[in-house]
Amino acid sequence: MTASREMTDTLRANVLKPLRSGADLARVERALATFYRTERSTYGLEQIDTDGLPDYVGIIQRFAPRSASVLEFGAGTWRAPLMLERAGFCVVGCDLFSEADLAAFRERIGDAAQLVNYDGRRVPLPDASVNVVTSRNVFEHILHVDSMLDELDRVLAPGGVFMPVGPNWSRPHNAIRAALQLCRGADRYWHYESRWQVGVGLLRSFAGTSRSASSVRPASC
Repeated sequence: MTASREMTDTLRANVLKPLRSGADLARVERALATFYRTERSTYGLEQIDTDGLPDYVGIIQRFAPRSASVLEFGAGTWRAPLMLERAGFCVVGCDLFSEADLAAFRERIGDAAQLVNYDGRRVPLPDASVNVVTSRNVFEHILHVDSMLDELDRVLAPGGVFMPVGPNWSRPHNAIRAALQLCRGADRYWHYESRWQVGVGLLRSFAGTSRSASSVRPASC
């Protein structure tokens, strides 16, 4: 992946910047594991929110070759893989699915889209087996960015396309939501932990110092 190092540095700067030691990393890993285990009904694999999926598929259609083989990494459920399959791609949806998840999803969609389980370390696909790797709102939840990018690089064929899509936390409405939540007594709202940070976030938003994620072109590999 020719852009792998640049992409890794970018993701590390945005995802891992607050982590300063191995102890911090272990603490965050435990917290994330607890969160996803206890919040399955409202977040993560069982999230039913489909807002943005049509736009997401449209982005992939814009940049990916027609009928390309696609790895939808961090699929969450069957929804994104099925929409991509209906858009003309040959899709493998990959996530931390349990056997119960896979059985329930396959019962719902049959063979309309392929779903596979990811064990947290290795994607169960051969080397250079897909033309496109996509993900939606995934990398902000990953701690070991380097190893994950190396694994995606392994399954991506030479000349393939890597399209990670994520939230743009620099937009003003996120800081405004944070201000409301903090005023209501919340300890934090995502990365905002104080009203001072909210103020800085608003200034940065209106000054335009942060570039929108939607303006970044996919990385050719």
